[in-house]
Amino acid sequence: MPINAEAKAQAKVEARAERARRGRFHQNKTAPTMSIGSHQLTEPAQRKRWRERVLVAHGPLGSIAVAHLGSMHHNVHLAKTAHRWLFDAFDIVIGDFNAQFGSMLDVSIDAVTHASATHPSYLPAVDYKQAAVPPSFDQAVVKRPLSVRLAAQQMWKLQRIKLNPRKQMLSRSIPSDHVPVEVVVCGTQQTAPTLRLATWNCADPWYFGAFHKNGSTATTGFVPEYEEDRLELILEAIETLLDRNDVVGLQEVPRAVAQEATAAAKSRNWSISGIVTPAAADEIGDQAPIMMLLVDPAAGLRVETEAPSSRSDGGAERV
Repeated sequence: MPINAEAKAQAKVEARAERARRGRFHQNKTAPTMSIGSHQLTEPAQRKRWRERVLVAHGPLGSIAVAHLGSMHHNVHLAKTAHRWLFDAFDIVIGDFNAQFGSMLDVSIDAVTHASATHPSYLPAVDYKQAAVPPSFDQAVVKRPLSVRLAAQQMWKLQRIKLNPRKQMLSRSIPSDHVPVEVVVCGTQQTAPTLRLATWNCADPWYFGAFHKNGSTATTGFVPEYEEDRLELILEAIETLLDRNDVVGLQEVPRAVAQEATAAAKSRNWSISGIVTPAAADEIGDQAPIMMLLVDPAAGLRVETEAPSSRSDGGAERV
């Protein structure tokens, strides 16, 4: 990143804060996730479909994958096979995992072989009986001997939640029910390079609200009248993440801002990979959000390119 990137990013954050004080904001969804397959599939089939649903880059610290995982509580077999493969196959995995690191132990990853960095990142739609720290669904997991820590700067830090958790979106001008998680990954030697990475689920509540079994849950906390402002704030947040990181992984990028996010990355000479992530019930997918992986070649990074995959193999399409 440029030497003055941190100062530039801080200036943007302050500018956004001033705009927030003038009053704006947002709305959202439950974290709808991609279905990777049923437990009736063979492991090779699961892994093949899973491999088509991650975006990959390579760099000085090894391979990097961005993913959006389904809840392991609903399919433990899947966690023990395809998810286990994911964390073993790549040196660094970032994304929305729909589970906290501790709950993934013994089913997907092992704290002895892997390390994680995260902070409270998700605002659920349901009320809590008593005030609690929001769940840490958005994470960076690395294979040891790599190490990972939270970056000093984070765009938002969620407060404890109880009633109407997503009211923080409106009161603090947070354009998603997730907040970004920014981390620093280090190699094993003092001379080894370090990488700064960010992951963020931008949220596409209105799309998933149309296909979600409980559409009202998907859109809880999101205000239709503020959608244009929300999309603008998403783009501004993405630009800030680009300015102060080497790798940015994004889930659920709404179609309305995907092109502008791509242009923002290209203007910085970054490399881009993306995949359409439609809901399981969406047979067309022309309005489905995009999962994106953006990397800075100046940091020695390159995205892995693959031929587009067809809808018949599970609904994912490369872009």
